[in-house]
Amino acid sequence: METIDKTPQEIANDEHLNLLSIFYFIFGGLTIFGSLILLVYAGILSFFLNNKNLQTANDLSEFPLGIISGVLIGLFVLILAYGILIIIAGIKMRNKQNRVFSMVMGIVAMLSFPLGTTLGIFAIIILSKDTVIEQYRKAENEMHSYTS
Repeated sequence: METIDKTPQEIANDEHLNLLSIFYFIFGGLTIFGSLILLVYAGILSFFLNNKNLQTANDLSEFPLGIISGVLIGLFVLILAYGILIIIAGIKMRNKQNRVFSMVMGIVAMLSFPLGTTLGIFAIIILSKDTVIEQYRKAENEMHSYTS
């Protein structure tokens, strides 16, 4: 669909969806970066856990570094998956596919105060508009007409 065929409201919606998808990409990237910090901490703890000289010198043998390191690695995996899902939601939003998935990821992002909260509120407002819902339907119908 070309811009000539679009109404001013559809053009504004496209701009909002484009901006929102960029914010999803940025937020997903920041989330993935944060997960990598957890991985670094887990690596440092594993170093202390595996270094026998440091354990005897500082009496770290009784400290449950293995459990803490395992928890950090588990959090790394969860936060990494969350960041990837946010980026996928941004890609789907840009292609006007699966509006509900993008909205759910925006709702989940609201738990990350303050950036995620702002992103989630903006996503709910934009993705709940009737005109945006109609644009998603049109894009879905066009996609089905190409595959048929």
